[in-house]
Amino acid sequence: MTIVKKLSFLLLIFFSFCEGSVKDRLSQIPKEDQQKLERLFRYLICNEHMGYTLWGNKPITANEFSSGFCPAHLFSPFPHSAKLKSSMSTWKKYSHLFPIKNFIFSDRMFQLETTEEWFYEVYLINKKLCDELYKKYPEIFSDGLSPEENLIRHKGNGYQKLGLLFGYGLHNTDSYIKMCELQDCISHLPMPPKKSSQSIEAIQRSNLFEFKFKTLDITDPDTPVIKNPECIDQALIVENYLKMEKQWISFSSYRSENRLNPVRLPVLKADKEHEETKRLFDDYSKTRAQLFHILKQPNFLEIVLDKLCEEL
Repeated sequence: MTIVKKLSFLLLIFFSFCEGSVKDRLSQIPKEDQQKLERLFRYLICNEHMGYTLWGNKPITANEFSSGFCPAHLFSPFPHSAKLKSSMSTWKKYSHLFPIKNFIFSDRMFQLETTEEWFYEVYLINKKLCDELYKKYPEIFSDGLSPEENLIRHKGNGYQKLGLLFGYGLHNTDSYIKMCELQDCISHLPMPPKKSSQSIEAIQRSNLFEFKFKTLDITDPDTPVIKNPECIDQALIVENYLKMEKQWISFSSYRSENRLNPVRLPVLKADKEHEETKRLFDDYSKTRAQLFHILKQPNFLEIVLDKLCEEL
């Protein structure tokens, strides 16, 4: 048999695997490795919000894990990144059987510039949802970077883009950025003499009413971004930060309608009074109920892989 015929034969076998049903392709994988893949996807859907990117309206899910050992992770299905990396290696071993067109499912190692600590990240990108986001906010995504590049390279208005790509909404993303600016201003304020056992936060709050307030409202979206903390009244900075802080709520603090559902809501602090937040919570809650139903199916792994491989 010539080399050309051998290659043709191998390609025929490869495409015959890929053209079969997901169930047929799964049958090519040893049971032990099937169990590893099922544990991986159950973990990512229950604990790391991947299901909201597969079946919901969350364009990107990305989760970082410290490359070092952490005692707090002892009771986790994946106590540290090494075990998760091993499970992802099992996926990569068989990923050729499940060609993915509408998603990007991958991992990477990266190092923080500030602390030089290494992290391991697993991420899932929904291409269709990202395309819709790029069309809705062309001025924000005008730099030509792909969703994957935006995830890896925080350039320009990177945090605004990441907030939208992570499914936080425009209002909540911009409000969070503004809160960070206020926090940065507060960190530069001159502090009064510290009393015994009094925290910095307590000092800031106790001194809040010692200043005369101005009428400018930094929570107003038309207010310019703070450039020089020294040019703004100290009371204004602290007052507006506390005002915004009271408006914020974490999704995890909402009472769950089904406490038996192991799927976590996305980690998101949002403006509890804004319509965007109410819409996001309703949307994520519906997807969460759908994911709970999928988790109970005996062919759970087949359902997940079917979704990853689906064609629009």
